Amino acid sequence: MLKECQKGTVATITKVASQKGSKLVTSYNVEVDSKVDTVGDVVDTARHNQTNPYLNLMIKSFEDALVIQEKFNGMANVNQLSITMFIQRCKEIELKK
Repeated sequence: MLKECQKGTVATITKVASQKGSKLVTSYNVEVDSKVDTVGDVVDTARHNQTNPYLNLMIKSFEDALVIQEKFNGMANVNQLSITMFIQRCKEIELKK
């Protein structure tokens, strides 16, 4: 199934273990996300819309989360990291007001 994917396609691979009798059987589920073509396209499109400061904060948070994930060889959850950073950055803006 992964051979059919193109470069930049987002896929989630889940390892599933189940018991059949006295044996442990391992299988893999592959889910291809057809909604996201490439991360770069999403970021480039969003950069053109400079009118929303929260949009810029979210883009910066996602970029930083991707750097962290790369540093730790994919062990970090990009969504959780980016949302946490986004919330913190929004709080900092509110404190400045």
